[in-house]
Amino acid sequence: MGLLVDEAYELLHDEPVSALAHVDDIERGNLFVIGAATKGLQAPGIRIGWAVAARRHIEVLANFSSFGMGGVSHPSQCYAVELLEPERMLHVRAAVPAFYAMQRERYGRAFEDLGLELFSGDGGFYHWCRLPNGWTARQLNERLFTRGAAILKGTDCDMERLGDDSPLLSFFRFSFGPLAPESFEADIALLGEALREMRS
Repeated sequence: MGLLVDEAYELLHDEPVSALAHVDDIERGNLFVIGAATKGLQAPGIRIGWAVAARRHIEVLANFSSFGMGGVSHPSQCYAVELLEPERMLHVRAAVPAFYAMQRERYGRAFEDLGLELFSGDGGFYHWCRLPNGWTARQLNERLFTRGAAILKGTDCDMERLGDDSPLLSFFRFSFGPLAPESFEADIALLGEALREMRS
C-alpha cells in the first residue's frame, strides 16, 4: 500500500512546504507526491503534471502512461522544464504564496466586516463563508445573478446531495483565485449590495 500526497495547492499555501521535505530516502518507501503546473505555476493550458516516487514506481507509471494515454505534447514538456528552472522556482515560491496570502487576507477581512463567518485555512484561493440569520446561498445567488455575479453554493459541494436538508445551505465558496487585484473594491461593493438587499 502506498501514500499519495497531492500538492496541487502547495504553492498557494502561506509558507509552502512539500511533503518531500520530510522524506529521507524516497527509494525506501511507497510515497507518491504529485503536482501540476495548473495552479502553483499558473500554467493550466499546458496540461502537465508530475509524480515523485521511488524509481520502481515511476517506471511502472511511465509504462502505463505511454501505453494508456499517449503522453503530453513535446512543446508542453519543454515549456514545463523552463517553468521548473531552479532560479525561476525560487521567485515562484516567494511570489505566488505572497500574492494569494494578500488576496486571502483582504477578502477575508472584508467578508467578516460584511457579517460573514469564515471557515478558511491559510492556503488555497477560496474562502468558505457562512451567511448569517439562516440565509441560504441560493437566496444570495438570486441577488448576485441580477448583478452578473455568482458564488458556489455549499450544497453544490455536499457529497451526500441532501438538497434542502443539507447542513451546507447557508455556506458558500468564494474563489478569489481568478480575480485581478484591481477588482477587489468592486467585488466587495457588489457582495455588500446583495447582502443589504437580503436584510431589507
